[in-house]
Amino acid sequence: MAAPAKIVPWLHAGLRWALAATFLYAGGAKVLDPARFVADLDNYQLVPAVVAYLIGLFVPWAEIVGAAALLTGRWRLGGWLLTFLLGTGFAVFVGSAWLRGLDISCGCFGSGPQANVTGWATVRTSLFPLLAAAGLWYELRWGTAVSVPTG
Repeated sequence: MAAPAKIVPWLHAGLRWALAATFLYAGGAKVLDPARFVADLDNYQLVPAVVAYLIGLFVPWAEIVGAAALLTGRWRLGGWLLTFLLGTGFAVFVGSAWLRGLDISCGCFGSGPQANVTGWATVRTSLFPLLAAAGLWYELRWGTAVSVPTG
């Protein structure tokens, strides 16, 4: 099949960089205040406290690894997959809290400005796995055969 239009590789690269920056920022903010993130996770009332603690220790580093992998050539597919899985998990947590009417902070970006769980937060959070899936699909479909023009 023919390669996509010339603009698509640029959009894909922009998406990759934007997703990497978002996950790097989110993971870094949570690493700086893990107790806050664990407390935010516990507020969702979806997992036992010990599981929230383990998620709170693991997820920020997974976000950072996923972001870094998106910026590499060799590990990019893993980065797309990891950000898809993390985004799906975030969407499930946020959507569940919104549907149950919980008035809690989403905990998305650590102890910075906190966004409450709302319908908009659910939609916004659901975009992450969708964007990661689109990036992964593009990467698998056209891979390195399509490169971003340099000139």
